[in-house]
Amino acid sequence: MKKIFTLIIILLSLGLLFAENQIPFYFDEQGAIYIKANSENGKELNLFFDTGNSTSIIFSSGITKYFEKSVEDFLFDMLRNYNPDATDEELMAYVPTVKEEKSFFLHFDDEFYTGNKLLNNLSFRYSYNEYNRIEADGFDGIVNLKALNIDKNIIIDYVNNQIIIDGEFIEGSVLPMKKLEIADIYYIDIKINGIKQPALIDTGSLFLMLRPEYKSSKYYKENEIFNMSEESLNSMFMKEDKEKSVRLKIGDFSEKVTGHFFTLEKYKIQTGAGTKAVIAAYNILGNDIFKNHIIQMDFENMEFRIK
Repeated sequence: MKKIFTLIIILLSLGLLFAENQIPFYFDEQGAIYIKANSENGKELNLFFDTGNSTSIIFSSGITKYFEKSVEDFLFDMLRNYNPDATDEELMAYVPTVKEEKSFFLHFDDEFYTGNKLLNNLSFRYSYNEYNRIEADGFDGIVNLKALNIDKNIIIDYVNNQIIIDGEFIEGSVLPMKKLEIADIYYIDIKINGIKQPALIDTGSLFLMLRPEYKSSKYYKENEIFNMSEESLNSMFMKEDKEKSVRLKIGDFSEKVTGHFFTLEKYKIQTGAGTKAVIAAYNILGNDIFKNHIIQMDFENMEFRIK
């Protein structure tokens, strides 16, 4: 009886260890994936999971939900802490500027968990609820790879709606994975209509987004990307929404899919010159491409797997 009891304890311990490396995720109506982050003080934030973002982002709704006050009141209190001698009128006049610039970072004192997984270094940059790839109504922000305490790899299982941290290697196609250092984003080589070219691994995108030069095999060096002029970038982008049916090949995976194009009109809210340059140089693989698959980003061996 004692041996059986000991075995049960061991199995339960293994189960708990496994659960700590598993994060459930959810799909919204558009196909974006998000996780539920719960703070120690009982607050829950719905956060988009975005492998294509170098920072985590908090929206206005996240600040309101967590601090139980409007963004304007929160900013007023924050400015008061840094400017104790200023008048209320001076601080209130400066609140819209801080809100518009979206330049401050916010670090929560208490810890956040998703499932049993402790999120790491959860420092958020503030942004409005509008976001250039998703309609963010009802969501509180964006969480990136850095927040998940990943030592070796991450598995994003679109079949079973779960993220696994540092799991076993999955079977399937294996491709070299590279890092766009200046943007802290990972990419792989794909083929579009038989033409080899780079594509970002971006769970924050809903679709396959085609770069303007998707008919070319041209590769850009990082210094070339960020030296593109605003004028040349603007001339590359579509003026109106457009879609294109293309043959996409990722390793052994090959399928006819719909590619979408970024347009200046639709994505002008937060698309600065640096972001435009990356979009101009790289295709973007989003959730619609991965939705029936399991993918793995192996940072230890710099390999990407898709099953």
